[in-house]
Amino acid sequence: MLYVLFRLCCGIITLISYCTGFTYEEVNSILFIYGEPIIIGLCNLFILFKSFNHKLLCVFITLYNIFYLFVISKIFIHYIPYSLHNACVVAYKDLETLGSITGFGYVGINLFLFIILPILLVDLNIIFYAIIIRNRNNKTQPLS
Repeated sequence: MLYVLFRLCCGIITLISYCTGFTYEEVNSILFIYGEPIIIGLCNLFILFKSFNHKLLCVFITLYNIFYLFVISKIFIHYIPYSLHNACVVAYKDLETLGSITGFGYVGINLFLFIILPILLVDLNIIFYAIIIRNRNNKTQPLS
């Protein structure tokens, strides 16, 4: 089942590369090494901005953002010296190693890092936003 999902994702990337004129490796680097972390980071900053009136939540979200930026900066520093193509090649080797170390294998670690983990991070932002909205609504309700 995981392999089928992985092959589907590869097919989508192949289609994107065909439509854009970028190579498969370049599309991978653009989407997963740079694009996905940047989009999640922007979502994180939006939630941080919205949390300024909620002191405890703001502190927690700030710490989460600092950790996220630390991890992403390490990833960017590791891959930025390479061309988009070579960054993908290096990432492939890194993922093979990480898949072997974790026991997930190459397919499993790919799906975890680039599908499951981003969904969880976006879900975390949705939860934060729901808490912020709920607290805002509770403050604006008139007393009965």
